[in-house]
Amino acid sequence: MNRLKSTFLVFAFMLVMHNSVLSQGVMISNDPAAPAPAALLQTYGLGTGDGNVLFMGEWKGTPGSVPALNAGTRMMWYPDKAAFRAGRVTGTQWNTENIGNYSSASGFNSIASGWYSNAWGSVTTASGAQSTSWGFNTNASGTSSTAWGENTKAPSFAETVFGYNNTAYTPASSTAWIATDRLFVIGNGSAGSNDALVMLKNGNTGLGLSDPLYRLHVTGSVYASTSNWAIRGVKTGTTGTFPGVWGETESASANASGIRGFVLSTSSGSGSAGVFGKNFGTTNVNYGVYGEAVSASGRGVYGVSTVTTGDAYGVYGQSASATGVYGVSTVSDGNVGRGVFGTCPTTGVRGDGQLFGVYGAATAASGASGLYADAPGGNNYGVYSKGNVYVSQNLTVSGNKSFLIDHPHDPSGKYLYHFNTEGPEPFNIYRGSVVMDENGSARVTLPDYFEDINIDFTYHLTTVGAWAPVYVAEEINRNQFLISGGKPGLKVSWQVTAVRNDPWVRDNGYQTEVEKPEYERGTYLYPEGYGQPIELGRYYNPDRKDELNLVKRKNQ
Repeated sequence: MNRLKSTFLVFAFMLVMHNSVLSQGVMISNDPAAPAPAALLQTYGLGTGDGNVLFMGEWKGTPGSVPALNAGTRMMWYPDKAAFRAGRVTGTQWNTENIGNYSSASGFNSIASGWYSNAWGSVTTASGAQSTSWGFNTNASGTSSTAWGENTKAPSFAETVFGYNNTAYTPASSTAWIATDRLFVIGNGSAGSNDALVMLKNGNTGLGLSDPLYRLHVTGSVYASTSNWAIRGVKTGTTGTFPGVWGETESASANASGIRGFVLSTSSGSGSAGVFGKNFGTTNVNYGVYGEAVSASGRGVYGVSTVTTGDAYGVYGQSASATGVYGVSTVSDGNVGRGVFGTCPTTGVRGDGQLFGVYGAATAASGASGLYADAPGGNNYGVYSKGNVYVSQNLTVSGNKSFLIDHPHDPSGKYLYHFNTEGPEPFNIYRGSVVMDENGSARVTLPDYFEDINIDFTYHLTTVGAWAPVYVAEEINRNQFLISGGKPGLKVSWQVTAVRNDPWVRDNGYQTEVEKPEYERGTYLYPEGYGQPIELGRYYNPDRKDELNLVKRKNQ
């Protein structure tokens, strides 16, 4: 109390002492010898902590008017919204409607209208809740978004943008996490809007483009280097068509190849290559390797290397800005034409990628295969996967579907197969057991999604330990059914089968018996089973005729 009284007296004393020079301002101090004020309002504390300044107020759900409206240069504390402003505005940027609760803004014409938002710099706007806007002419309109730099925009939820002049877009949501909306952006629009990097919330990342479709989607050239290459192409030409390796074939004969190379020697020297080409030309049409063949049995480029160790290449191509190896086959017969054909004692074609190791697309209207694999012989695999396999459409198998494990009684000497159950319709099986209550009944609860994906239910009941005339008293309703007719404590095993009816089946349906299309008439999936030659096989490969005949003879 004494200190408060002393401070008040000194304050009054300073007011009197400087009454003749009020233009100097007001000094609030507990020091009788405090200096003259250097500003309109100055505090000067003599003891520890005495120089602190505290402004208090009360947040209001229905706020009143701000202390000052419209244009001006000011520092303003607005307790009705627990908001702070400092700087200069030339309009209504700091009027009540543009001030968010618990927000702060400083600089020139900055607006922080979202709850808990912050805007600093020049002409910055933070309109999303919990958003932050820094720099010049930046705009963070998404909830929890951040815009840094100059002319940057962050309109989606939790989006962060750095750099300069990124591209504008309309997000699916500014307040919720949507996988296809942007998460992180670096703008580099030195001449118009542009994005150096865009990462979506689903993880797809684009370099040089704004709408990536893959985990890594690049517009322009990508160069990757290791100590070994499956296929490598380097192109140094800056204009025109300058392939590192380019191969084309118009031949319809078997074994015609746009590019083909082999390294099969076991002791070739360092840098051995079936085909090796470099191109350093800067004008005209230049090729590291160029081949063209129009004869019935010719190759555009054909390379063979028999070495099994060292830097050995069947075909090696370099390109600094385009395609390392590019193969085109214009033959219409899909059995003999190949854009790229590779043969090797171990791996004929190998691809390594962040999204797809090997990608194949078939452009024919029907009857084509994006990836075709052939491995004749009882112990070979057309496709071998060391990881999970996912099929987004139908999986069709002419042979048996099975799982294979080491035999539990002789794991080092035998395998054990178990086979799938087949039927003319896609169905699901659910099973379990229950114990009858004191009334000889039991209610079975199925998964909560059961009725969402199933129709046409059938029931199978089996008593365990004793017989009883058990029956289904109430059919499935709200994913439950009731079993009755038992005895208290009796165990009953149950099984429910149902026809699959999830959205995919409802949209696509299924067929049990299907007419072969016209272009497949006269061919067989298994011609040998009907006494027909292997050449009538639907996927017969003339390149493998000798191998197929050998396998056939071994199996006879």
